Amino acid sequence: MILKKRESQSSINLSLPLLEERREYVIFFLIVITIFSISIFQYYLEYRDFIKYPIDTKRLFVEQQYHKKDYEVLRLTTLQGFSFYSTTRTKIKNLSGYYIDATIILRDDFSFWKYLASDYIIIGQVAYHSFEKDKRYKLKDKILELHKNKEIGELFSAIFLATPIDKNLRIKLSNLGINHLAVLSGFHVSFVVAIITFISYLIYYKIHQIFFPYRNIWRDIMM
Repeated sequence: MILKKRESQSSINLSLPLLEERREYVIFFLIVITIFSISIFQYYLEYRDFIKYPIDTKRLFVEQQYHKKDYEVLRLTTLQGFSFYSTTRTKIKNLSGYYIDATIILRDDFSFWKYLASDYIIIGQVAYHSFEKDKRYKLKDKILELHKNKEIGELFSAIFLATPIDKNLRIKLSNLGINHLAVLSGFHVSFVVAIITFISYLIYYKIHQIFFPYRNIWRDIMM
């Protein structure tokens, strides 16, 4: 009897289900579908604005540039945050970290799905918009100067500044199973921490002034 009682106690399931009733599953599913639909609709509005002029000069930020065969590959980002790849056979200096003005030429088959997939886009004439490099990329250059091994410098830059890394280095990180280090960087984490700290400060400030004026407010927030 004692053994059976112990077995029955050990077989008790202590886990709590996230959703219990069918109605809760339906509501959760509808919320997910609604959020997804709103997100897709927002992307579609951005796509319609992007293809408004099939040939247009836009200000772009050069995230990355590398040489391949007899042409240059450019990873570009618009001011609205849309990223895509393009190429040029013109011999140009490395424009990584600079803002440029470039003529975008959209093909007739450039669909919404290709927009979501960050498809290849043809660019024409390229000109500097600003001769001053972006601050993140200035810091990246400093980091690269501190390391004799270029790949180590790129990895540190990707972790702390969220800058892109070379294709060969990405392959090596994937083989080692640590490619996520370059994706979820310290830059992103520190940005989230800064937002949480700021919100916590706004909430806790009055409480601190009334009840704990003798304590260090920043130490309390970080705890």
